[in-house]
Amino acid sequence: MSRMDDILSQKVDRSKIAVFHSFEEPDRSEREYWMSCTPEERLTALEMMRRNAFGYDENERGLQGFFEVVERKKR
Repeated sequence: MSRMDDILSQKVDRSKIAVFHSFEEPDRSEREYWMSCTPEERLTALEMMRRNAFGYDENERGLQGFFEVVERKKR
């Protein structure tokens, strides 16, 4: 299992709660949190959100598409 799979298999910690007294405070707190993360942690979080939104099926990996062979005339 790769490091990415290890990270993605973790569950969201819903035990932490923060109370804010204005609408600006959560925005500032969230911005500070994401700026403290490494780029790899940010991309991993993005991948977790993508999988939560669109699901993940091991059998449907990769890009879906088709190839078409076209013969070109010589100039």
